[in-house]
Amino acid sequence: VGTTMRDHSLVEEGDHVLVGLSGGKDSMILLKSLVERKAAVPFNFRLTAAHVEAAGIGYQINKDKLSLFCENLNVPLHYKTIEPDLENDTSKSACFICSWYRRKELFNLTRALDCNKLALGHHRKDAVETLLLNMIYHGSISSLPYSLNMFEGRLKLIRPLMDMDERMLEDYAALNDLVK
Repeated sequence: VGTTMRDHSLVEEGDHVLVGLSGGKDSMILLKSLVERKAAVPFNFRLTAAHVEAAGIGYQINKDKLSLFCENLNVPLHYKTIEPDLENDTSKSACFICSWYRRKELFNLTRALDCNKLALGHHRKDAVETLLLNMIYHGSISSLPYSLNMFEGRLKLIRPLMDMDERMLEDYAALNDLVK
């Protein structure tokens, strides 16, 4: 993770990084890794975590466990609840719509919390799957970038786990009690 962050200049002096924390292994490893990198690099940056809960879609998050995890890492955690309109556009899957609303809320939180970076827990398998989906459904050869400037440069979306193999993440999660 440190090598990926260095090679792609993902975090710099003075950054305020919002970490999208779903409660799954990938995002929890991401936050833990960023905390460890923060202690190791010769410059200062801030970390904040956010969990966006979508009401009415049939999943539960253990808020106490998530809060304790962030508290132990000394990272502030913000909870937001949204109610996605899953019936407005029936041409899109419910998963796509919910994901879109959650991402939109994370973008709103970056503005409200004055964060200039948003870190997401996408890894190598996510990038490969995106590449294949884009080739099959859109006829394009493109995947997830390590970083992406958004909103006329106000925000940079970063993916520090991009070089990580999912099996390594699964092993790490099991060893560190980061499994749901």
